[in-house]
Amino acid sequence: MPWINQVRPGPHNRFYKTGDIGRQLPDGSIIYLGRRDYQVKMRGRRVELGEIEHHIRNFMPAVQLMAIEKIQPAGRQESALLAAFLQLNDDTCSELLLPTVASNDSMAQVVYPANMDEKLSRFLPSYMLPDVYFSVARFPMTVSGKIDRKRLREIGATFSAQQLAELRTRSQGPKRQPSTDKEKAMQQLWAQVLNIDADSIGLDDSFFRLGGDSIAAMKLVAEARKQNVHLTVAATFQHPRLVDLAAWAGGVDPAVAQSIVPFSLLNINSDVDTARIQEEVAAGCNIDKDLVEDIYPCSPLQEGLMSLTSKRAGDYIMQSVLELSVSMDESALRARGSRL
Repeated sequence: MPWINQVRPGPHNRFYKTGDIGRQLPDGSIIYLGRRDYQVKMRGRRVELGEIEHHIRNFMPAVQLMAIEKIQPAGRQESALLAAFLQLNDDTCSELLLPTVASNDSMAQVVYPANMDEKLSRFLPSYMLPDVYFSVARFPMTVSGKIDRKRLREIGATFSAQQLAELRTRSQGPKRQPSTDKEKAMQQLWAQVLNIDADSIGLDDSFFRLGGDSIAAMKLVAEARKQNVHLTVAATFQHPRLVDLAAWAGGVDPAVAQSIVPFSLLNINSDVDTARIQEEVAAGCNIDKDLVEDIYPCSPLQEGLMSLTSKRAGDYIMQSVLELSVSMDESALRARGSRL
């Protein structure tokens, strides 16, 4: 293909086939149309929906039709859930399901296959486990005879995250409720961030199975800090169950949260010396003295790097050469660069 050398010249040209579908417009821009496969992104990770379907079929061979879809619960635009839509064809398959707990749509009802999470977790990571299962009496089809996945997503969107959490609670029976102050505080934080009723959250619930994602985890950390609870996003992923995350979380050390007095790290006893150094820094940075709010001493590594640079000019200094278009306005570029 001759165009490859124009995009990436050289003897060894390698490309990654993403599976994305697009259409190039006359002006050269590209419109994203979708994907060739059923790969989606969930909680920052790429998920192959066909792989999930394959493993569910191994445990439920009597399922006539099945589709895994990424759905957006009603009133919850920032978090998506993985939903499994199942069309059952006989009573044998129905025996694998827990009792039906709700129906929002004439075409679907929420069910929870018995022990399915435990079975799937032997083959799939936790982020690939479906959050909800729908039993569909008859799958919606397109005019071409394919499963109407858009309609399935619309069916899933008729349920709110609150409803789905309550349905899971009903299907699993009574949940273990928090007993310690830390567990109760974590339960309230989850309810606030996930926008669901605190009573529907149990000790064994997973933050991500209730609709949480990486963005919600960052919000959780921020809200926890407001209540003097130390939490990290990494810990939320490592300990998604409420009981485990509450055990990991700790209080914020007041000494750490306390602000440092400006210029106190310089170990200067005289205010006159502090003012002199402040003026030198302001002059070196070409800014007003009043803009210098604080000065930090160099770390040993920084001292070593600056010492080497002073002896050998060019060391530890990155230089990047960029090719500019012939239509670039050189005077405008220089003017903007001088403002930096």
